[in-house]
Amino acid sequence: MNISPLQLAAPDFIPDLVADLDRHGIDPHRIEVELTESVLIRDPVLAARHLEELRAVGFRLAIDDFGTGYSSIAYLEQLRFDTLKVDRSFVSGVRASPKRHALLSAMIAMAHGLDLCVVCEGVETAEDLHLLRELGCDLMQGFLFDRPLPIAELEKRWLKRAGQAAA
Repeated sequence: MNISPLQLAAPDFIPDLVADLDRHGIDPHRIEVELTESVLIRDPVLAARHLEELRAVGFRLAIDDFGTGYSSIAYLEQLRFDTLKVDRSFVSGVRASPKRHALLSAMIAMAHGLDLCVVCEGVETAEDLHLLRELGCDLMQGFLFDRPLPIAELEKRWLKRAGQAAA
Protein backbone atom coordinates (compact mmCIF):
# COMPACT_ATOMS: atom_id res chain seq x y z
CA MET A 1 0.00 0.00 0.00
CA ASN A 2 1.51 3.32 -1.05
CA ILE A 3 1.36 6.14 1.49
CA SER A 4 2.04 9.77 0.61
CA PRO A 5 3.90 12.24 2.84
CA LEU A 6 0.62 14.12 3.42
CA GLN A 7 -1.17 10.97 4.55
CA LEU A 8 1.62 9.99 6.91
CA ALA A 9 1.69 13.48 8.45
CA ALA A 10 -2.08 13.57 9.10
CA PRO A 11 -2.68 13.13 12.85
CA ASP A 12 -5.52 10.62 12.47
CA PHE A 13 -4.12 8.66 9.55
CA ILE A 14 -2.74 5.66 11.43
CA PRO A 15 -5.69 5.24 13.83
CA ASP A 16 -8.14 5.64 10.92
CA LEU A 17 -6.21 3.12 8.82
CA VAL A 18 -6.18 0.59 11.66
CA ALA A 19 -9.92 1.12 12.25
CA ASP A 20 -10.64 0.56 8.54
CA LEU A 21 -8.64 -2.67 8.54
CA ASP A 22 -10.40 -3.87 11.70
CA ARG A 23 -13.79 -3.09 10.18
CA HIS A 24 -12.95 -5.23 7.14
CA GLY A 25 -11.22 -8.00 9.09
CA ILE A 26 -7.80 -7.40 7.53
CA ASP A 27 -4.69 -8.24 9.55
CA PRO A 28 -2.05 -5.45 9.29
CA HIS A 29 0.67 -8.14 9.27
CA ARG A 30 -0.51 -9.00 5.74
CA ILE A 31 0.13 -5.48 4.42
CA GLU A 32 3.35 -3.80 3.41
CA VAL A 33 3.33 -0.01 3.53
CA GLU A 34 5.42 1.63 0.81
CA LEU A 35 6.92 5.06 1.36
CA THR A 36 9.15 7.04 -0.96
CA GLU A 37 12.37 8.63 0.23
CA SER A 38 10.68 12.05 0.11
CA VAL A 39 8.67 11.07 3.22
CA LEU A 40 11.91 10.81 5.15
CA ILE A 41 13.43 14.06 3.89
CA ARG A 42 10.66 16.41 5.04
CA ASP A 43 10.82 15.62 8.75
CA PRO A 44 12.98 12.59 9.56
CA VAL A 45 12.14 12.61 13.28
CA LEU A 46 8.38 12.71 12.69
CA ALA A 47 8.65 10.13 9.91
CA ALA A 48 10.58 7.80 12.21
CA ARG A 49 7.90 8.11 14.88
CA HIS A 50 5.11 7.35 12.39
CA LEU A 51 7.02 4.41 10.93
CA GLU A 52 7.47 2.92 14.39
CA GLU A 53 3.74 3.36 15.03
CA LEU A 54 2.96 1.50 11.80
CA ARG A 55 5.43 -1.24 12.70
CA ALA A 56 3.97 -1.55 16.21
CA VAL A 57 0.54 -2.21 14.70
CA GLY A 58 2.06 -4.95 12.55
CA PHE A 59 2.62 -3.41 9.13
CA ARG A 60 5.72 -4.32 7.13
CA LEU A 61 7.60 -1.29 5.79
CA ALA A 62 9.13 -0.73 2.36
CA ILE A 63 11.13 2.17 1.01
CA ASP A 64 9.98 2.68 -2.59
CA ASP A 65 11.83 4.11 -5.60
CA PHE A 66 15.13 3.86 -3.76
CA GLY A 67 17.93 5.80 -5.39
CA THR A 68 15.81 8.40 -7.18
CA GLY A 69 15.58 11.05 -4.48
CA TYR A 70 17.97 12.35 -1.91
CA SER A 71 19.01 8.90 -0.81
CA SER A 72 20.51 8.71 2.60
CA ILE A 73 21.91 5.32 3.37
CA ALA A 74 21.80 6.33 7.03
CA TYR A 75 17.99 6.10 6.93
CA LEU A 76 18.28 2.42 6.08
CA GLU A 77 20.27 1.87 9.25
CA GLN A 78 18.26 4.17 11.52
CA LEU A 79 14.76 3.20 10.40
CA ARG A 80 13.57 -0.38 10.42
CA PHE A 81 12.44 -1.20 6.90
CA ASP A 82 11.67 -4.72 5.69
CA THR A 83 11.93 -4.12 1.96
CA LEU A 84 13.96 -1.94 -0.38
CA LYS A 85 12.33 -1.32 -3.76
CA VAL A 86 14.89 -0.38 -6.41
CA ASP A 87 13.57 2.15 -8.91
CA ARG A 88 13.09 1.07 -12.51
CA SER A 89 15.69 3.61 -13.67
CA PHE A 90 18.42 1.33 -12.28
CA VAL A 91 17.01 -1.74 -14.04
CA SER A 92 16.42 -0.11 -17.43
CA GLY A 93 19.44 -0.58 -19.66
CA VAL A 94 21.50 -2.27 -16.95
CA ARG A 95 23.06 -4.68 -19.46
CA ALA A 96 24.37 -1.80 -21.57
CA SER A 97 25.85 0.21 -18.71
CA PRO A 98 28.66 -1.21 -16.57
CA LYS A 99 28.21 1.68 -14.12
CA ARG A 100 24.49 1.03 -13.74
CA HIS A 101 25.24 -2.68 -13.31
CA ALA A 102 27.75 -1.86 -10.56
CA LEU A 103 25.27 0.45 -8.79
CA LEU A 104 22.48 -2.11 -8.96
CA SER A 105 24.73 -4.90 -7.74
CA ALA A 106 25.94 -2.74 -4.84
CA MET A 107 22.39 -1.73 -3.88
CA ILE A 108 21.25 -5.35 -3.77
CA ALA A 109 24.30 -6.43 -1.75
CA MET A 110 23.87 -3.50 0.67
CA ALA A 111 20.17 -4.25 1.16
CA HIS A 112 20.85 -7.91 1.82
CA GLY A 113 23.58 -6.91 4.28
CA LEU A 114 20.90 -4.92 6.14
CA ASP A 115 18.58 -7.95 6.04
CA LEU A 116 16.16 -6.29 3.62
CA CYS A 117 14.12 -7.99 0.93
CA VAL A 118 15.02 -6.47 -2.47
CA VAL A 119 12.32 -5.76 -5.06
CA CYS A 120 13.41 -4.47 -8.46
CA GLU A 121 10.84 -2.50 -10.44
CA GLY A 122 10.62 -2.10 -14.20
CA VAL A 123 11.44 -5.66 -15.27
CA GLU A 124 10.44 -5.78 -18.93
CA THR A 125 12.50 -8.52 -20.57
CA ALA A 126 13.60 -12.08 -19.89
CA GLU A 127 17.16 -10.75 -19.97
CA ASP A 128 16.33 -8.34 -17.12
CA LEU A 129 14.82 -11.23 -15.17
CA HIS A 130 17.87 -13.44 -15.68
CA LEU A 131 20.35 -10.71 -14.71
CA LEU A 132 18.40 -9.70 -11.61
CA ARG A 133 18.25 -13.32 -10.50
CA GLU A 134 22.03 -13.53 -10.95
CA LEU A 135 22.46 -10.38 -8.84
CA GLY A 136 20.31 -11.86 -6.07
CA CYS A 137 17.18 -9.76 -6.40
CA ASP A 138 14.46 -11.34 -4.25
CA LEU A 139 11.33 -10.15 -6.05
CA MET A 140 10.58 -8.34 -9.29
CA GLN A 141 7.82 -6.20 -10.76
CA GLY A 142 7.24 -5.05 -14.30
CA PHE A 143 5.54 -5.45 -17.63
CA LEU A 144 7.30 -8.78 -18.20
CA PHE A 145 4.84 -10.26 -15.71
CA ASP A 146 1.77 -8.18 -16.62
CA ARG A 147 0.55 -4.67 -17.19
CA PRO A 148 -1.64 -2.79 -14.71
CA LEU A 149 -5.20 -4.08 -14.89
CA PRO A 150 -8.65 -2.75 -14.05
CA ILE A 151 -9.90 -4.35 -10.83
CA ALA A 152 -12.58 -6.39 -12.66
CA GLU A 153 -9.96 -7.98 -14.93
CA LEU A 154 -7.64 -8.63 -12.00
CA GLU A 155 -10.44 -10.38 -10.09
CA LYS A 156 -11.32 -12.46 -13.15
CA ARG A 157 -7.71 -13.59 -13.63
CA TRP A 158 -7.21 -14.21 -9.91
CA LEU A 159 -10.32 -16.39 -9.68
CA LYS A 160 -9.34 -18.29 -12.82
CA ARG A 161 -5.84 -19.00 -11.45
CA ALA A 162 -7.24 -19.96 -8.04
CA GLY A 163 -9.62 -22.39 -9.75
CA GLN A 164 -6.78 -23.96 -11.74
CA ALA A 165 -4.64 -24.31 -8.62
CA ALA A 166 -7.46 -26.06 -6.76
CA ALA A 167 -8.01 -28.57 -9.58
